[in-house]
Amino acid sequence: MTNKLPFLKLEEILEKAERSETLTQRELGNVLSRTFGPNIDLLMFARGKNESKDTFDYVINLNNNARFVDTIEDGKLKRSAKLDVFRKLGHIYNKIDLADVDVEDLIRTDLDDLVKDVMKGALNKNEKIYIEQFGKGNTLRELRGFKPSIKNTIAGLCINKMINGMSVYIDKGELETIKDLREYCFFVAGTVGDALNRIIQIEEGETLNFNNARSVGAYVQLTNILKNFREDFGLRDYRVKFIPNEVHEGISYEDLFEKNTKQAISIREKVLESILPVAEEYFQPAAQ
Repeated sequence: MTNKLPFLKLEEILEKAERSETLTQRELGNVLSRTFGPNIDLLMFARGKNESKDTFDYVINLNNNARFVDTIEDGKLKRSAKLDVFRKLGHIYNKIDLADVDVEDLIRTDLDDLVKDVMKGALNKNEKIYIEQFGKGNTLRELRGFKPSIKNTIAGLCINKMINGMSVYIDKGELETIKDLREYCFFVAGTVGDALNRIIQIEEGETLNFNNARSVGAYVQLTNILKNFREDFGLRDYRVKFIPNEVHEGISYEDLFEKNTKQAISIREKVLESILPVAEEYFQPAAQ
């Protein structure tokens, strides 16, 4: 008989946070994640009697750390400020496993200072709640307490790669080619697929297809990019320009969105015709 957990209600989670109560890691994972929070909960619904509950805790922790990184990247900090925040965050993850580093000092000093900067870029109330709750340090405390193989999987195999990859493209400010778009999707989401598979490998002794896991992550990321083209354009002073330059050659990024000339309409169609097949390519392994 599997454990039964009701899906969490976002309204109740937000009310708890507004009372200045500390959210559980499961609750934190549902503050911003409309898709992954409930899906992670399904891991508990579907867990067999011989499957480790620790897997559930590891996946939630991975999601919460990755969500914090995503919130920084999506936020309204200038790109130079984001690079500085990512540099500081990378140092935190590099130090999380050092025996001579006191995790409470790390949270009280490094994380607290960083959270103040991240809060300046919050886009909405829910993001502010997430950042504030992450700043309480429980996600990092939990990560610090995991066994070394899981700690390295989350911090090294995934989060630091995400930070480094995002930093490269934030520094550039734009993507030149479809190849760049593919590489970006790997750093941001393919790394999560790698980490999820590695957790299963460690905990359940089962080796899944890593290429398929990367494709699933990249597919979800590229779908989000396609869905959010207009939002990203509105925040172009703060975000990477995700439409590669090679697919809108002959027209500026601004005119691509703001003009309704025949040329602009034609190139908008070309953008979709160039990127949708990449999403389809990623989806095929995901559907297997």
